[in-house]
Amino acid sequence: MENKQRVSKKKDFSEVSVLIFGAGGRQALPMCRGFYKLGCKVTVYCSGKSATGSLTRFKHDKVIYNEKNRYNEDFMEYGMRVIKKGKYDLVVPLGDQTAMFLSQHKEELKDFAKIAVNDWDVFSKVIDKTKTMQVCEENNIPAPRTLFTDDPVSEIRKKGLSYPVVVKPKTGVGSIGFNIVKDEATLKKLLDNYDNQNGPLLVQEYIEQEGASQYGAEIFRDRDGVIRAALVAEVARWYPIDGGSRLLSISIHDQDIVDSCVDLVNALNWNGYANIDLVWDAKEKKAKILELNGRTGASVKLDFLAGVDIARLIVENELGYPVSDMLEYEDGKQISCFMVDCLWFLKAKNRWSTKPSWFARWKIKDVVWAWDDPLPSLGFVVTSLKSYGDAKNKRKRFDA
Repeated sequence: MENKQRVSKKKDFSEVSVLIFGAGGRQALPMCRGFYKLGCKVTVYCSGKSATGSLTRFKHDKVIYNEKNRYNEDFMEYGMRVIKKGKYDLVVPLGDQTAMFLSQHKEELKDFAKIAVNDWDVFSKVIDKTKTMQVCEENNIPAPRTLFTDDPVSEIRKKGLSYPVVVKPKTGVGSIGFNIVKDEATLKKLLDNYDNQNGPLLVQEYIEQEGASQYGAEIFRDRDGVIRAALVAEVARWYPIDGGSRLLSISIHDQDIVDSCVDLVNALNWNGYANIDLVWDAKEKKAKILELNGRTGASVKLDFLAGVDIARLIVENELGYPVSDMLEYEDGKQISCFMVDCLWFLKAKNRWSTKPSWFARWKIKDVVWAWDDPLPSLGFVVTSLKSYGDAKNKRKRFDA
């Protein structure tokens, strides 16, 4: 595809020092690579030597958190010390907790570095899914019907919301605490037995997921409110199967989805990169927004593959350069995580008939593995196996 988009002529970022804050997940790899390829001086801050960011070759330096540090500080507190002493130009948080923490402390850190995260008054609206749904409702943005009440059983009756319904934590991530509740008796039992470990719950309409019924959007809105990138992905597989995170994502174009997501980031006055999840409502024939993630997801690799350089956009937006236009991108690019895809294959009833075929691996780029950067894959396997039991328990569904 011929690239006609406008890209900033400012290409020398060799004096820009970037700290990747919380570089332990899959998303660390495309982000480290992106900043490194720009010429930035890349430092990663992570919690262990086996973290993906620690093992990637696309970095210049690393800081490993030691829980026995002489300041007796936790990961976040010690990270604050790293920022204040490191003389970094730009700090980019990747995970949910790191992004939330740095948003809360952005004002305190503003004299030390640019923090690539939204101000807390904006960020807090996406941490709580109820607030995001309220913004959608107030601005006529397609979203599942959501109950804004502490007494969902009575409210379901009043509003005529039919079962099954979705019950999930307002601040949950990665389908933790997600449940599909089939009747009022089960809902009462769930609420009575809920230990609040994952935070307060919200209840919303359940939208049946069949075929390619999930979508993702990666929107970049710059500091002046201009949309610089808007990539849409069809989610062909997700895990857990009953309502989980994106697994196989394929770049497509869909203007209706773009319009809805742009309406949301504009309503929020969002600054920078936004990762948005949607579900297709076959009855109403429209995609509805489920949530806006305040952190960078593993799906960001699809942006880079399709021709959208998120790293460049972040540097330009945060450090005052003219921000490039990257609205054009390539359709048909595919990403997946092979390890999780194997779990999907074992669980899915349509494993043999799914489209695109599970076996067409040559078309898929793995979110972790890369021939020119193989070591992070080893670390990812080790850490995933260690945490598998805990992750599985966190995603255990309520059994009535």
